[in-house]
Amino acid sequence: MTGAGAGSIGAEVLQGLITGGAKVLVTTSRFSKEVTEYYQSMYARYGGKGSQLVVVPFNQGEYYESPQYEVNYTEINHRQ
Repeated sequence: MTGAGAGSIGAEVLQGLITGGAKVLVTTSRFSKEVTEYYQSMYARYGGKGSQLVVVPFNQGEYYESPQYEVNYTEINHRQ
């Protein structure tokens, strides 16, 4: 999923998805401690049973990064 930054419509959609137990991969062009903390707090608040949230550093403007996105990821959490 792209476009799920703080205050965005995508963030609202993401909340609904993880509340319902979806497994979601979110991309961010600004991968940092602040960004991961934002998604961790969202997951802690809205993550439902069976949900999973994975945050991936990915800049669509950088072609050379595209094939690597499946390798360079950080799993936020997994609810069982």
